[in-house]
Amino acid sequence: MGHDERTDRECTVCGTTFDTARTTCPACDSQIYRTRTRTPNARFNLLFAMTLAGLEATYNVVTGKYPKEGSRT
Repeated sequence: MGHDERTDRECTVCGTTFDTARTTCPACDSQIYRTRTRTPNARFNLLFAMTLAGLEATYNVVTGKYPKEGSRT
């Protein structure tokens, strides 16, 4: 799973994404921007984790290794 976070700046005037080393938008020379942290493969990572959890739950049901209800002692 990735932890390759990337921080970019996004111009609030024209929507252009640019590097954090710049203080003005390269497209419109605006100084109004917001800083965003992005994870490039976030959707893939989430899908991968959910698939693994589903496979593990299925394995536990098939092998019978899950807590039985009503077996309190």
